[in-house]
Amino acid sequence: MLIKAAIVLALHVTTAVAGNVGAAQAQLLGDLFTTYEKDVRPICDTDVALDVYVGLAIRQIIELDEPKQILYVNAWVRLRWFDCHLQWNASDYKDIDNLIVPFNKVWIPDITLYDNAGDGLEGSKDYLVSVSNTGVCRYLYPTVIRVLCKIDVTYFPFDTQACPLKFGSWSHNGFELNVVNSSNAGDISSFVENTEWDMLSLPVKHNIEYYKCCPEPYPDVTFTVTIKRKPMFYVLNLLFPCVLITAVALLGFLLPPDAGEKVSLEITVLLSLAVFLLVVSETLPASSENFPYIGVYFAVSMVLVSMSTLLTVLILNLHYKGNLNRPVPNWMRTVVFHWLGRVMLVERDSCTIFPESYSEVKAPNKNGASNEAFQGETYSNGYQGFNGKNHIHSSNNGGIPLGEEFSEETTSPTPDHRPHRITPITPLSGEVPASFAPFAEVLKQQLAIMEKEDARKESKLRHDHLASEWKKVGIIMDRFFLAIFAIVLFISSVVILVQLGAS
Repeated sequence: MLIKAAIVLALHVTTAVAGNVGAAQAQLLGDLFTTYEKDVRPICDTDVALDVYVGLAIRQIIELDEPKQILYVNAWVRLRWFDCHLQWNASDYKDIDNLIVPFNKVWIPDITLYDNAGDGLEGSKDYLVSVSNTGVCRYLYPTVIRVLCKIDVTYFPFDTQACPLKFGSWSHNGFELNVVNSSNAGDISSFVENTEWDMLSLPVKHNIEYYKCCPEPYPDVTFTVTIKRKPMFYVLNLLFPCVLITAVALLGFLLPPDAGEKVSLEITVLLSLAVFLLVVSETLPASSENFPYIGVYFAVSMVLVSMSTLLTVLILNLHYKGNLNRPVPNWMRTVVFHWLGRVMLVERDSCTIFPESYSEVKAPNKNGASNEAFQGETYSNGYQGFNGKNHIHSSNNGGIPLGEEFSEETTSPTPDHRPHRITPITPLSGEVPASFAPFAEVLKQQLAIMEKEDARKESKLRHDHLASEWKKVGIIMDRFFLAIFAIVLFISSVVILVQLGAS
């Protein structure tokens, strides 16, 4: 029973106290705002500018839109100023030393974000103002800041960006409103980590600007959001594939020409680099002031791959030039075989150099024999022709002494791999009897056929030899262009990547 009575008594006392405080607060609001004018700057001394202290806390980096050059930041804006009309003695009002009043009941400084890319500071009029009995007013509100930020993509994706947030009064000059920073740096103690950007610092600076419109000074407070990009995503998805694809272009020089895929491989690599360059151009702002080093690297890689495609076409042209039966020029033979071949460690196969011109095989006559095949002619290749009139002989007894004097010999392979030849027969004296004339005619035809086949084989051998020489030229030039391409690619990659790493 006693406990119940104590509880009821405590409730009555609490209600009475709350009622008294509520009444005191209502009385205080009436006394403060009966004659208060919220549209007039609160000054008690007309010769002194009103100080407005500006503070900023960055909560999170939402996004940095590089193509549009706009920074999106979740921030807490903190304003503080002195209002001489909002002071009271706390002991007169049940020790109430602080009031929370609506935004539209007190004067608020028109602090504006310069270079704002949105419709103003969101939520700047949706929150309450804290007023102390000493006249100090505090207005704290969260907002999403959209501000223009000039992007420097020179070292993308290892870049660091600095975006200024400039706060100042848009209507009052420095003689009426003095905007100052409330601390030496912005607050990043409550910063939430971003997946793409690291927050480095938030320095603040107080500036006084003079504009052409007005002679009065206009003070402002500038917070610089300094952020650094996390490059791992772009390294794995852009930079590393580009380096790898460019290195694949080296395989185009190692691929045999007979495979028929050298040019296709180079063109595929070129198209891949073009796709990567397109992706980078869509990510970065369209600016000609500072072109990114990674874009330079892609451009250099495309130029190198284009040159490798051109060189591949040249090599294929050299490789198949032997089909035209044109000999390798002496100057090219000296430069390629004797100089570049040694430097590229390519040994030239030992082979006899064929003369540049050969006597043509004579057209056979109606009997199937060459008109000059049996005239004992010595050809330009050093072999003596067959004289049909001296190879069929008669003897005193009318026989035909063919035997060992008319024989077909096959020469052993010579070092230059010449085709087999018919060994000339030592002529005998006498005339061929008329009864053996048909046999002599048959022999003439057979010998003409053999001479024609011999010429065909020699022509094919010369063709194969010239094709082999031109292929050897193509191999040596392929190795030479491979070395040049690898050196240029290595130097350009090192220079550009070192510049990126230096950031």
